[in-house]
Amino acid sequence: MKILSLIVGHDSSACVIKDGNILFFMEEEKLTYLKKDDLPTNLMQEVKKYVDDEVDVFVLTYINFPGLVAPDVFKEYFLEKNNITPKKTIIEIDHHLMHASCAFYSSGFTEALVFVSDGGGRIKGDWESQEFESVFTASYPCEFNLLEKMHRTGWKKWDNNNPIYSMGFAFHMVCDMLGFEWYDSGKVMGLSAYGNNNNNINDFFYKKNNKWFATEYYYKIWLEINYKVKTGLDLKKIKKDLESFQYKADLAYKVQKQSKERSLDRINDIIKKNKIKNFVMTGGYALNCVNNFEYIKAFPNINFYFDPLANDGGTSLGAAKYYWHKLTNDKTRRPLTSLYLGHDC
Repeated sequence: MKILSLIVGHDSSACVIKDGNILFFMEEEKLTYLKKDDLPTNLMQEVKKYVDDEVDVFVLTYINFPGLVAPDVFKEYFLEKNNITPKKTIIEIDHHLMHASCAFYSSGFTEALVFVSDGGGRIKGDWESQEFESVFTASYPCEFNLLEKMHRTGWKKWDNNNPIYSMGFAFHMVCDMLGFEWYDSGKVMGLSAYGNNNNNINDFFYKKNNKWFATEYYYKIWLEINYKVKTGLDLKKIKKDLESFQYKADLAYKVQKQSKERSLDRINDIIKKNKIKNFVMTGGYALNCVNNFEYIKAFPNINFYFDPLANDGGTSLGAAKYYWHKLTNDKTRRPLTSLYLGHDC
């Protein structure tokens, strides 16, 4: 059986699996040199080298942004234009499940807890809410049981009991404040090494009655910067503060430190509840390698696996693996041993 999967959206990628083995995986940006390129147009020429005109299963996955063009348009554009005819087509919008699939099947574990944490995934309704953390138990052949899911409330709304931003989105907001691109969280992580604990910088998160909350302050700044929404903040003073390198570094230090504290607490809570020693982390926040090292030190008896394809590009591989095991009931473990998954992988 041959499966072709695509993710459309930032980190667009394609994956081809034959009889459970990866023939090809690549992100569009590797061909165009445009970071976060969102349409796998050039990839289809590469896919044709590994796919005959007919494939057994085609899986299309994407984040279901309100107003996004219909999946039939994607299918027509990417398949029919390239003379590829699938016997079966599957549309998959369970974003966090595809992250979990990619990470679990790559880990080599027979069973594991999977913690997905990102800026935001599957959307409910017209921005009523968006998932940003999910916890699964995973085992073969294709058993993914959802244990927990956290949502943020819709844009331009605020709910103290269900805050609008995640750890990943906190980094996104700092990127905007520092003049970086929204996806430059790695720069913030690196900059944090030059920062200090500055009590004059507002908190991102706080804990109350054993529950974590996000503060509204940075979200208001983000609305001011991106949507010109008047929130009552003194944006001129904030911009003046940001002229200082040390202030920028201290801001990066704050989000790095507080997200570490929040994530350590979350991991501890998940492990205590479920008593499984294998722990897989994925989603964009799992690319925070500085904090990943802290988890290993804090939980020496836990077997961690940090997904190297934790960005959204990995979800095409997750989709292909998920449906291979689901449709065949195959229990064969095929851990990821290399990231050279393009030509002649």
